[in-house]
Amino acid sequence: MQNEMDITPLEAKVNTDSSLELTELLARFGLERFRPLQKEAITAVLRGKDSLVLMPTGGGKSLCYQLPSLALNGCTVVVSPLIALMKDQADSVNKKLKREHYAHVLNSSISAGKQTEIKAKVHEGETKLIYVSPEWLSVEGNQAFLDSIDVPLIAIDEAHCVSEWGHDFRPEYRNIRKYLSGLSNQPTIICLTATATPFVQQDIIDNLKLKDVNVFKASFNRPNLSYFIKPKLPQAALHQAIAKEVLKHPQETGIIYCMYRKTTEEVAEMLQNNGIKAMAYHGGLPTKERMEVQNAFTSGKVHVVVATIAFGMGIDKADVRFVIHHDLPKSIENYYQETGRAGRDGKPSRCLGFYSEKDVKSYARRFKDLNEAERQRASQLLESMHDFVLSGTCRRAFVLRYFGEKVEHNSCLENNTCDNCAQKYETTDLQEMAKEILSWMNNNTPKGASKKMIQTLLLGRITPAITTAKFEESSVFGLGKTLRPNSIRELIEMALNVGVLQRDPSNPLNVLPGKWSNENLSPSSFSVSLQKRIDRPKASNEITFHQDLYDMLKASCRRKAESLNIPSFLVFSDTALKETATYLPTTPENFLAVQGVSDRKSRKFGQFVLPIVQQFTKDNDLEANLSIQTKGVMKKSAQKVKLIEMIDKKMTLDALEGFLGGDQDHVINELETIVMAGTKLNVQHLFSEEVDEELYDEMWDFYRGLKEDQLGPLEEEFDEEEIPEHILRLVRLQFHAMHGL
Repeated sequence: MQNEMDITPLEAKVNTDSSLELTELLARFGLERFRPLQKEAITAVLRGKDSLVLMPTGGGKSLCYQLPSLALNGCTVVVSPLIALMKDQADSVNKKLKREHYAHVLNSSISAGKQTEIKAKVHEGETKLIYVSPEWLSVEGNQAFLDSIDVPLIAIDEAHCVSEWGHDFRPEYRNIRKYLSGLSNQPTIICLTATATPFVQQDIIDNLKLKDVNVFKASFNRPNLSYFIKPKLPQAALHQAIAKEVLKHPQETGIIYCMYRKTTEEVAEMLQNNGIKAMAYHGGLPTKERMEVQNAFTSGKVHVVVATIAFGMGIDKADVRFVIHHDLPKSIENYYQETGRAGRDGKPSRCLGFYSEKDVKSYARRFKDLNEAERQRASQLLESMHDFVLSGTCRRAFVLRYFGEKVEHNSCLENNTCDNCAQKYETTDLQEMAKEILSWMNNNTPKGASKKMIQTLLLGRITPAITTAKFEESSVFGLGKTLRPNSIRELIEMALNVGVLQRDPSNPLNVLPGKWSNENLSPSSFSVSLQKRIDRPKASNEITFHQDLYDMLKASCRRKAESLNIPSFLVFSDTALKETATYLPTTPENFLAVQGVSDRKSRKFGQFVLPIVQQFTKDNDLEANLSIQTKGVMKKSAQKVKLIEMIDKKMTLDALEGFLGGDQDHVINELETIVMAGTKLNVQHLFSEEVDEELYDEMWDFYRGLKEDQLGPLEEEFDEEEIPEHILRLVRLQFHAMHGL
């Protein structure tokens, strides 16, 4: 493949009136030089070669089709799943090129009249770049329109959406090839993605029937980013850790990602209470409010946005200095994409993630509603993410290898820019175990085995599949029983990395015997070792959770609840007890700073909680740790007062949604905030049609027998009733409002 482009006409696709060099075309976009592989990809496109371009987030993928559109005759078509961002992308191109109608959008959000105007400008040659959705392509009249114009190039953005094994599969993407096959003249195709494993890459090529395809794969390494992963602390401690991290970046911008909408609002409020300019962003907010948050962030009026994953796509902001994950992302692709929004200007930026096993279980509940194939895909992606956070190996190398990049080193080189590389380790040599796995596979499963099967074998666990195949008699059965399950998963990944095993191209869940035979393996052939982190001593100012105190508080709370015949979590939530055991409040004022402690609860129960904490701190020579305000005081704004009045008047959920300008989740979040702050509300009219008095009493009898305040058990127990999740949330809210203390 040549690196320099010969500007000569190519099958009438290249603009024959132009003899401009690529550098001159580049200058039209206000750029002086190409980023890695941009020039090569553009050259291939102008020569009519189908291409697959893999570049990291912020690597400059869009230029690979925007610049060729200047040199090619006709109109370049960009297929994108991001309807909400298409207009911003088109406006950005028009602004750079100083041409009002160079790029336009054609999708379901554009009126029929406006689409007619845009199509006319395409025919006139004034519009040379159009952004469309895959759904738009499916409309017969639109296919006829494309056939009536000269389309030299089709760019398929976010191409991983084609693959059923991609992290963001879109069924309509699977049909793009069918729609394009109907065109009289077959255009060149360029596919672009920032997140595609080798398996997904091949799926893209096969599904779109790319001919003689050139694959341009830039390194996924972002050397200016540092990666740190930490287990979650109790909520107040977690919020304090997040606030301290943000305060390390005064006047700098960052994004905090959360799994739940309610969490975004809680964290944003906590940051605001600590003097940080922060706003929440999620799909439940009105469109106007979401746009206000986005504009405030890009303009610098707000420094931190606390958001669900809906935020960040298409945001052109290069100076994001930190990205924090409050919860575990659902895939490595999501993690890479979201952390990739930091440091696009090349300056050092920090990525901090928190995780808990509860996050994994939360996703598992979400996956329950998916069909079998979707659930299998989602579970596999989540398992890889789980492996990542539990891994003791280099974070950077793990991600690069996941995306199929060959990494010779197993550390962040001299920088130590991940938590694992910055730690000291004890090393265990697992070379012999890796050789045993290969030998067993060559003799028993030469056509491959699932990772799960190998893990089960090494751990020495009996399952029906193991028994049926009589594998419990094999040499590898129980060979790794002294290791933890995640250590076994690491071993399998390392064996894949050095070639002892290889990935099954037909099934990402399986592995095959590697390229080496047993005879060719020698101690110098490869190295597989497990690194165990040596725990460092805690700094004196680090937050500590006191399990002994928590146990004492839990027991005292349980005794009080039994005397009142209510669940212990309606006296104090588990979160409140954990925060108390973390922050050691010894005065009524400090006690009010604990999440879930209202004025009423403090007055009523502080008398039996505070003496326990006071005695514990005295016996252990400890002091309260409340330097960061982690709980906001519920201010009864005019809006909240009005909301309470509307509940008292028994107005409908639709009316409440209309008043707040958000969806039902947003309404329930607001109601929960009010109730947990100590205000009594009767919301039974909001669910009385779905849950009658008899069913409500049954649910209360079950609920008060629970040990923890969780929605999952309630949902499972009354599964046959098919009660929507938002109704279950309202029922639980009623329990707290009517029976809470």
